[in-house]
Amino acid sequence: MFKQSFIVLVWCLFPISYSLANESRVALVIGNKDYPKAPLVNPINDARDMKTALEQVGFLVIYRENANLSAMDDAVHEFVKNLTKESVGLVYYSGHGAQADDGNYLIPVDAKITSKAELKSRAYDAGIILGEMQEAGNKVNIVILDACRNNPFKGFKGGADGLTTMSGPKGTLIAYATAPGSVAGDGASGHNGVYTAYLKQYILQPGLSIEEMFKKVLESVSKTNPDQTPWYNSSMTGSFCFAGCGLNELPIRTEMVTPALDPAVIEKDFWDSIKNSTNQDDFRAYLEQYPKGGFAAIARNRLKTPTPVAARVEPTQTPFAEQPYKAAISIGSRGIGGGIVFYVDGTGAHGLEAKAADEPNKITWNAAMDANYGSEWRLPTKDELNQLYLQKTVVGGFANVSYWSSTEYDIYNTWLQFFNDGLQDFFNKIGSSRVRAVRSF
Repeated sequence: MFKQSFIVLVWCLFPISYSLANESRVALVIGNKDYPKAPLVNPINDARDMKTALEQVGFLVIYRENANLSAMDDAVHEFVKNLTKESVGLVYYSGHGAQADDGNYLIPVDAKITSKAELKSRAYDAGIILGEMQEAGNKVNIVILDACRNNPFKGFKGGADGLTTMSGPKGTLIAYATAPGSVAGDGASGHNGVYTAYLKQYILQPGLSIEEMFKKVLESVSKTNPDQTPWYNSSMTGSFCFAGCGLNELPIRTEMVTPALDPAVIEKDFWDSIKNSTNQDDFRAYLEQYPKGGFAAIARNRLKTPTPVAARVEPTQTPFAEQPYKAAISIGSRGIGGGIVFYVDGTGAHGLEAKAADEPNKITWNAAMDANYGSEWRLPTKDELNQLYLQKTVVGGFANVSYWSSTEYDIYNTWLQFFNDGLQDFFNKIGSSRVRAVRSF
């Protein structure tokens, strides 16, 4: 069973009781649950319920779930853009987290992490959120990290369980779902994790200062699960109340302003609507609107090749008996295009061949997609690249380096394969890797 804990930081810049009438409230809520190798149970439920509770106490909520690193970064920037000097800013994150070198890192759902260095490069540094909120200059900031405290990644070296304690300036409240260095249950038997179940309840109770609210959460969690003891320390002055500091007072809901649509999201939606099209006019329309877009290289490649790649690799309908030369080709032999055959289907009616050698230079993915390898030669798909790796002892001539595939992971990354161990992983398109072109026959 995976364990969870929570860190809450409240950074207050003014030692006063904050007025509901003069403040705007902006929140970012992220829930990450569907990790391929270490899925959690309740983060999506927790995040959705926190979104609802925060909206009820007047927050404009920017919401993401099952986010990758790029989506998390975009969401933080969107959140910060909505802050003003009169804002109360709040960030709630539910999902896996880990620590390294006195820093805490929030884990995207697609991150593959086996070392401390990979944690720092493939996860989101929680310290960045605090820095961004400090620079925004708004008067109250709250960060709630509902993060797994054990180490969920097999093979991870040098990482301690849980999140490290985070200190802040005067006016900071730090709260944990359990004592530092301990772990808290995931709440697998219920709709929410135990801590968030009470947190969302007491946020809505009028007349509670934030310190009083956390004391009530502590008492309730301890009664429900005696092995889990929430803990906090505080250097706050003044008071902040989620549901108003009067006994029967709830804050007036702020007007829900729809954030401006992210141009990258609009472009991605456009691409998703045409990426499987067989009509070249669709790709021309994309290039007219996004000549330097994230998918421009693929669109230009589709225009170079009248027949879609998927159609080229489907088994031909021509009877096997009429193609005896293909039946005679075996894996590792010289192909009809001058390369080396590495895959032939069960009938011998079609196959794939790889160039006899790598292209000369390590290049970016966009350059690899735009390169002219000769008639019908192209980058292999992710699956074709894996077949090439599996048959490398027959095909031969491969370095123990990474090779590009044509299969995109998202707008910023694409899949590649390491030929030293066969690992497939996503990699930023502006990085460089080698190319072994293939063709269908």
